[in-house]
Amino acid sequence: ALLVGLENRASILRTKRALDTYSEEALLAVIPGAAMRDLWNITGSVEATLLGISVFVIIVGLFSALTSLLSGLNARRREMSILRAVGARPGHIAGLLVLEAALIGFGGAVLGVIFVHIGLAILSPFLAAQWGIALIGTGPGLVDALTVLTITLAAALMGTVPAFLAYRRALIDGLNVRV
Repeated sequence: ALLVGLENRASILRTKRALDTYSEEALLAVIPGAAMRDLWNITGSVEATLLGISVFVIIVGLFSALTSLLSGLNARRREMSILRAVGARPGHIAGLLVLEAALIGFGGAVLGVIFVHIGLAILSPFLAAQWGIALIGTGPGLVDALTVLTITLAAALMGTVPAFLAYRRALIDGLNVRV
């Protein structure tokens, strides 16, 4: 392998063609910038696919949290009615439900970020030894903080659905015994 740096940019393609068509010896010329661009194009589509899968996983997780909160809302009707009976306003109860959803989203996002970084720390030496891929800067960063914030806000937004339903329920609804 030999690295040749040419002064004139126009001569790059001519030199590459001359080396590729040299009949006396098997030579191959590679333009590093073009090769890296092709590599990033390939890995960019894989990265976009993985990002799309991640977004769908987050959406499914948020909807499962919403389902859990809605089923919990029916199970806790009595508890909310007792809170209302002792003076809690409907807005307070709605706020508690939104806060609960936000805390669930925050906890899940933080645990997810922690598990990702633990996995990267474990796999990094293996990837470097097997394939020569060095993962640098694997500590939590701005993207992780934005991910946690976005998931927390999305969970709080999902929590407004059961909060709205709890806000509209009458005080007597949870105090009646249903058979």
